[in-house]
Amino acid sequence: MAGVRKVPAAQEHAAPVTPARIAKALAARGYVTQTMGGVVSGAWDGFDVTIRLEHVDSLPGGPDDGLEDSAQPSFMVLEARWGIAIPQDMRSALHLALNDWNREQLWPTGVLTPRGEGWTALARYAADTADGLSDGQLLATLDIALRGSISLLKNLGKPERRLEDG
Repeated sequence: MAGVRKVPAAQEHAAPVTPARIAKALAARGYVTQTMGGVVSGAWDGFDVTIRLEHVDSLPGGPDDGLEDSAQPSFMVLEARWGIAIPQDMRSALHLALNDWNREQLWPTGVLTPRGEGWTALARYAADTADGLSDGQLLATLDIALRGSISLLKNLGKPERRLEDG
């Protein structure tokens, strides 16, 4: 019986993660973004989202480790803002809600952040990009980060405003 030789699927290779690749990956999913100063931003389900690339100096590739520096950022950080400012006297209730989320979920991390005279919630997801990501890995990472972040914020309530409004 003659065997059928399987042709392996084209293997994806990791490439540096850049704001342009992030915007292109999101556009392929139908999202509209804007990129300013290396930060990709947009609104998902009414929540303001920013995606930036960060270097961590203390990791290999940093300035003081004796290794050749790499231009590849160490992390891609997605942050989604709830947008609703709550007064100081309600801070503990929001903190408790975020603590419950963080205890039950692996990601994203929910944190409190000051907003005007009050406080708001921020969903933060960080992914290691030091070795680059393939297109498939980048899409999967963005999908997980966006789904998780928006889920956290929806659990808190509807957004106050959209990025385009202000």
